[in-house]
Amino acid sequence: MTNPWQVLLSVWRDALLAFVRLPWLILGCFLLYTFLSGYWFHDFPLNVPRGLASAAGYELLHGVVFAPLVLGVMLMTIKTEIRSTDLWSLAAISIGAVILLRDLVGVSIGMWLPALVRYQFFSGGQLGMNLGLARIIYALPVLLFTLAVLLLSVRFILLLPLLGVEQAGWRDAVSNSWRLMKGHYGFALATTIAALLPMLVTEHFLIQLRHSLMGPVDFASHLPLQEWEVLMVRSGELTLEWVLNAALAARLYLAIRARGSTLLSDVSLAHRRATS
Repeated sequence: MTNPWQVLLSVWRDALLAFVRLPWLILGCFLLYTFLSGYWFHDFPLNVPRGLASAAGYELLHGVVFAPLVLGVMLMTIKTEIRSTDLWSLAAISIGAVILLRDLVGVSIGMWLPALVRYQFFSGGQLGMNLGLARIIYALPVLLFTLAVLLLSVRFILLLPLLGVEQAGWRDAVSNSWRLMKGHYGFALATTIAALLPMLVTEHFLIQLRHSLMGPVDFASHLPLQEWEVLMVRSGELTLEWVLNAALAARLYLAIRARGSTLLSDVSLAHRRATS
């Protein structure tokens, strides 16, 4: 299946099918993230200073919780049979490392944005700028940052199936993910953007819901129900995101493998015709 439209429909279908075939895995990851994030933000016994260390701990939580989910969805898409032992193998650790690295890249770059925006606002005494220009100056670094993370994530999206399904070593997985994407990057990028559009709309409403539930910070001994609701909405966002990302990675892997085989077959056929 190499037609972009067919690949796109397959991504959406596999994401929906995951809720039918892997309901307990999805529910378990959803609840586990809710409780662990509540523990991290409220009851964690160590005082972790805010900054990269705190962000790394939080992103590590993402990798631990959602690695089995990503692996399960990819195995469901690429293979016909899924064993529970496959979800808790060394491949899951590799998937968790990819999730952690991707999120840390985003966090580390994102930490420079506030300083960059402040510099743009206050350098050269440009305090009298109009509101429209101020919005453009503020939005530009955010847009560039988002675009950079998207382009880099698509370039290395095949790391997920290479590490999780093929169980390749890290050196081979990195080199092969780069090599396999050559000549197919435009196809992968267009498919990714189209596949993520429904998720962006869904996340918009979930973010609005989460903000409406947020109240003043409460340092009581127990988290109030409202805070648990906020954590559950956030967990729902991430669960949907990683189900779709896993389905997308698996379908791009299958499509690019098929496109590569088709190209090799065409070259071989042309060569045979030329020599006959």
